[in-house]
Amino acid sequence: MAKIKAVLFDNDGTLSDTFDAIRVSMHYAMNQVLGHDIPDEELLHMVGKPLLDQMQHFAEIPEQVDQLVQVYRTHNERDLLEKSPAFPGIPEALQELQAMGYRLGVVSSKRQALVAGGLRYAGIDSYFEIIYGLEQSSGHKPLPDPLIRAAEDMGLYPYECIYVGDSPYDVQASQAAGMDAIAVAWGKFFSGSELLRYEPNVLVKEPAQLVSAVRLLD
Repeated sequence: MAKIKAVLFDNDGTLSDTFDAIRVSMHYAMNQVLGHDIPDEELLHMVGKPLLDQMQHFAEIPEQVDQLVQVYRTHNERDLLEKSPAFPGIPEALQELQAMGYRLGVVSSKRQALVAGGLRYAGIDSYFEIIYGLEQSSGHKPLPDPLIRAAEDMGLYPYECIYVGDSPYDVQASQAAGMDAIAVAWGKFFSGSELLRYEPNVLVKEPAQLVSAVRLLD
């Protein structure tokens, strides 16, 4: 009997290509609130954690945290649906996984309404049994809380799930939750070599390899 019953996904950089939308809005927020820019390699290294955590890291005084969050959100959420397409090959991979009998879900650190709206606009929301965002858990990646909550709500043990994500925080959360981790290298925020340092069970370079990676772990 197959041990894996569900495949859970991160959203940004995994299902949805939001690299440019996030990068541009982060630079805009830094310039507007801090009065200076921050290089990409520093600015994007926390993508995958909740936005508040990222802005607390960059704020120079406490009063700037809320300002950074608000400026970022106002800029980023303008035309956000159009800026959040599914990666090529993702719809086909989801369709195949579902046809093979796997239950599918999304566990993201972004607000749930934004995740659900983007997936709906991209035409792939119907594949997912659950779409969880920031609000569904009090703990957030790299803590295991949101993944454990998702598994519980689906009536599954964590070891019956695989988590697919593009960041070190996704891999760490998977490992802490007791789930196998598939790291994906197409998200642009983190390189494949950087992800390998966190020892995911499998690293895949393109969506066409995703189904084979799930089979390998099942």
